Amino acid sequence: MIQIAIANLPQGKDQDACLAGKLDENTWLLAVADGVSMSDGREAAQLAISILTNEIDVFDTARSVFEQFKVKLSNKTSKASKSATTLTCGLLREVQSFGVTHLRFEFFAIGDSPIWKVIRAPDGDRYYFQRYIIHGTPYPAEKSKVYSTVCLDEEYKIKGPVFFGCTDISDDEVLVVCTDGIPEREVFVGDFRQRREDIGLCEFLFQSDNYNEKSIKKVLDNYNTHGLLYDDATIIAARRSVPNLISLTDEAPLLEDSESNFAIVNGDDESPVHHGEPEKHEPILTDEQPSEGVTASLAQAKLAESGMTDFAIVNGDDESPVHNGEPEKPEPILTDEQPSKGVTASVARMENENSRNPHPER
Repeated sequence: MIQIAIANLPQGKDQDACLAGKLDENTWLLAVADGVSMSDGREAAQLAISILTNEIDVFDTARSVFEQFKVKLSNKTSKASKSATTLTCGLLREVQSFGVTHLRFEFFAIGDSPIWKVIRAPDGDRYYFQRYIIHGTPYPAEKSKVYSTVCLDEEYKIKGPVFFGCTDISDDEVLVVCTDGIPEREVFVGDFRQRREDIGLCEFLFQSDNYNEKSIKKVLDNYNTHGLLYDDATIIAARRSVPNLISLTDEAPLLEDSESNFAIVNGDDESPVHHGEPEKHEPILTDEQPSEGVTASLAQAKLAESGMTDFAIVNGDDESPVHNGEPEKPEPILTDEQPSKGVTASVARMENENSRNPHPER
């Protein structure tokens, strides 16, 4: 069983959109569109998700989805605008290889909206979790420049190169498809430099229950309360429903929520935020069986032709508070301790990426 959590938290621009559509028991269509703010990207982002939701008929490969998307886009006759968006889209399937069941994500990417594979670091490592970049910003790249977009100018078309790829996700790993508004440095470094009483994103990704939209949105709300979001933040997280995932200790505040079904989400809930001095809670392993996987509710009429049975669309059109002022930038930890093999390079790369801040206006 595949578990999905999806959320969007606008930061004033409100130009992201995303989709998690269940095609059958073992297949999901996932997509994230990050509207380019310099070109009023909301229209393009919503159009891209609308085409994927309502106008695609064949879902055998990511390339077939892309080719259909390209044709449907070019056939649009609406009045053109200057709107543009990125689009990262793929098919997530449960597959078997040599008797081992795992997830496989086959995707195409227009622009730089990232795909991560998040893993639990080895025991004794400085950081509890690490991420591998499956797709992201090209290198080298000019600051703030987007090299590929779905563009609605003189004609509706795709500008720039399109990246195709595939990755496998094991039972102890989590797939993340998101926009660059997710605070990567804080998630993978700052969360474990000084633990707060509210849980971080990585802890949520591996906890054994409450894997749904409301709970993951509360995690984003916590980052926003601490002034760590500088852009619209949109995320889709996916994993297999398996035992022995990390669970929080009893003292840690759980993100309680009993809802298991998705609907069209506008991001208008008022989520409680924890305050006070941080407590240190170590993640533990448990034999507790995770709750039933998340299933999405279906807009029946719209998706009947495409064959989707469940879906979630997130446009995030609420009036969310905007953090004013510069976000906090946690300083790297300097110690005499020698980090374990493999940590130094990944941390240096994360700090280098953040120093460039490739899309401050997005």
